[in-house]
Amino acid sequence: AMEQVQASAPGKVILFGEHAVVYGARALVGSLSLRTTVTVKSCCSHAGGPSLTLELPDVGIARRTWALQELVDRALEKKSGRWWGDRTGAVAEFPPALVAALVELKPHHSELLTLLAFVTLCCRPASDSQRRVAICSGAGVLVRVASDIPCGTGLGSSAAFSVALFAALLAYGGVRACRESPCAVCAVAGGQCAAQRELIDKWAFQAEKLTHGTPSGVDNHICTYGGLILFSKVHGVTTVKGGVSCLGLIIVNTRVPRKTKEAVAHVRQLRERSPQAINATIDEIDAISCRAAAAVSASETGLLPSLTDENQRLLREQLEVSHPRLDRAQTLLRERGFHFKLTGAGCGGCGFFFVLRGTIAVFHL
Repeated sequence: AMEQVQASAPGKVILFGEHAVVYGARALVGSLSLRTTVTVKSCCSHAGGPSLTLELPDVGIARRTWALQELVDRALEKKSGRWWGDRTGAVAEFPPALVAALVELKPHHSELLTLLAFVTLCCRPASDSQRRVAICSGAGVLVRVASDIPCGTGLGSSAAFSVALFAALLAYGGVRACRESPCAVCAVAGGQCAAQRELIDKWAFQAEKLTHGTPSGVDNHICTYGGLILFSKVHGVTTVKGGVSCLGLIIVNTRVPRKTKEAVAHVRQLRERSPQAINATIDEIDAISCRAAAAVSASETGLLPSLTDENQRLLREQLEVSHPRLDRAQTLLRERGFHFKLTGAGCGGCGFFFVLRGTIAVFHL
């Protein structure tokens, strides 16, 4: 194992298409300059043997430590089939029995993801002992997380954490998806070839399922690859010309905590009660995302304000995922000539508005 490895991943902003994307519609999504960084390093063993230590100061966790042997014992006792994957880190879902066994340790959610990631990637069968890096080396492991991305705001904090965590742990454990180990791209410090990025993306999606229930996969994808994309579970991923850099964007944080899982469940219930109406709304949002992507590609960003208003109306009136504070922000900004919509799950969290070239305004919210 490497003595220390560091990986980071960007946050994200869904410009158009949230919630509809869960049902196969397209969403226009961009990465942000805000990032989460995960550092994994070897550390000295304590008297009780090697340990896993996690530092998450940005969510109020200064330091938590677990004995590696206890984690391994729980994992091997609760293992389900080939849950640990193969020599190239083949992806498998986290078994409910393993999740339940680690939940008994009463971890914070980010801690639980770290424990699952670590145990799943590092606890190998005896025949694959060289992959049981942290255990067989006799050294402890320290995982330190630092983030610029506010939690619970719809800006991809959980996906950025998952992507950076798996990128760091895979590299630390020497688990490579590329046939050469490492290939020319991965041999460069911080390099991730296409196969390795795909592996990281797939593992992060498993973490997102644990976090959000039925995610679309867009968050982990954009946090893995960056850029500006039109994403769909049905239609695939298209890179949008122009990218995020051509868009002037201001994000507004309502400071109202929101839970993605609950918001997604609410829309699912609406769809079960009124499938025809909600499916029509999903189709409308899909069309908005496509028109917005075409506008950005053609440098016709003047079309974005009306599309912003249209998408926000559907989210508020049809999918019922707005919030009084989001509505208040929209009213205040409309009075000043700006077009605001929520981003992410809604029901709080963040919204944004475009600032087009040539716009000059001073205002106080």
